[in-house]
Amino acid sequence: MGCACEAVHGFPCQFLDETEFHAFDGREWCLFHLPLEDAEGNKSPKDSWERSVPDWQRFRNVVFDSLRHPQDKSPNRWIEHRISDLRAVVFPHRFGFGLLHDTILYPDFSYATFGVSTIFSTLKFGDWAMFLEAKFAEEARFSGTSFGNWAWFAGARFGEDAWFRNAHFNDSAQFESVFFEGLASFSEAIFDGNASFGKATFGSVTSFEKATFGGNATFTGAAFGDKASFMNANFGRLAAFEAGGADERRGLFRGIDFQQAEFHGPVNFENRRFTSATSFEQAVFHDIAQFHGCTFHQDMSFHQTDFLKKKGKNDGETAKLERAYRTLKLAMENLRARNEEARFFALEMECHRQLGDVPRLERAFASLYKQVSEYGQSISRPLVYLFVSLGAFALLYWITGMLTNPWLLLVQGQFLYDLAILTLEQLVKPFSVWTRSSSSAQLSLVKSNPLLVPIFASFQSAFNLSLIAVFLLALRRRFKMD
Repeated sequence: MGCACEAVHGFPCQFLDETEFHAFDGREWCLFHLPLEDAEGNKSPKDSWERSVPDWQRFRNVVFDSLRHPQDKSPNRWIEHRISDLRAVVFPHRFGFGLLHDTILYPDFSYATFGVSTIFSTLKFGDWAMFLEAKFAEEARFSGTSFGNWAWFAGARFGEDAWFRNAHFNDSAQFESVFFEGLASFSEAIFDGNASFGKATFGSVTSFEKATFGGNATFTGAAFGDKASFMNANFGRLAAFEAGGADERRGLFRGIDFQQAEFHGPVNFENRRFTSATSFEQAVFHDIAQFHGCTFHQDMSFHQTDFLKKKGKNDGETAKLERAYRTLKLAMENLRARNEEARFFALEMECHRQLGDVPRLERAFASLYKQVSEYGQSISRPLVYLFVSLGAFALLYWITGMLTNPWLLLVQGQFLYDLAILTLEQLVKPFSVWTRSSSSAQLSLVKSNPLLVPIFASFQSAFNLSLIAVFLLALRRRFKMD
């Protein structure tokens, strides 16, 4: 009888030189495919192997020889290099690959099982590193490991902690439907190409702190545990975090942190439910950020977050940006977060102002509103403009007087007094210059210019009233409580 590999895994045993087989779980197995335990938890002899055991030493020698001298053809026609066929191999506990530091590896570990504490740290993989549906019993270490153009962990299962700290993925990194039972650490990892974690299941703690994503980063439908951190992460292109399906569990964010993260491409969080504290503090969004259909927790923070894109390549993109900011504005309104609401309202207005079909008069008023108060966000700016305008109109009145009636200067101090009265009265008594009983109407400057000066004063009154109205609106928005 031969190895039960084909009956169990669907392909013949690749270790053709094996002549000794081990009976376990009602089947015959070669040394390499012999399981650690059966479905009921009964242990095989391999589970208790020590390094001094001859079977352990032969197992290591054959595996290492295969990795050092790959002889098998890759199923991917784009991979010209020979690979090491180690599919469905079951590795004993505490198996390390440290002696292979000087070798570039091209392994196929599809359906392989790794025992307790497997170490791949600081190794170098070539353009083929296949871990399709591999199983790691407990701690797996890939810290500082370098992967070539093809790193495939789709469907893999990590029973305990998985360490990819400082790992470097030179191109495609596939973690679709991977399962992390414990800690998953990708801190300071570098993904030069696309990284896909779609429908992945993360354990209680996940860390992508200071990770760098050069290509698209896809977390569509990924389920996160109680704590996930993307602090200081850098996303070079698309960052996709949308719920991606009807499974409610995969739409939850129980505690996620994007503090100081930087998003250079589009970001999508559609239909996610933020059920615990979430921070985007000091994050930077260079492109559109979509939160349509999301549910926000009260402890949601966008403090000092920068949203830099306010105009698309065409009206369609700009309108899409406008809708994205409107969604965030409405979300903050529901949370009664007035400062954030005002900020997203300003971003929405800025996008709308730049649409090509906006009437010119509306755009002009919108531009003025932006300049004077940043769409109602600034309390101080209207006051600054108000006081500057007082000086400007006083100067205008002075020039008018000098050009029309230079003799006004002959009355010592009277002209300056007239300027002060005329300028200030339009602030406290708008349009009073047209009333004969008003102080300003009795001034020599006004009497000598009965039409021109009152027209200027009317413009000042209208401008003053507009600034005061904008100031009061900004004040109400800032301190509004309902």
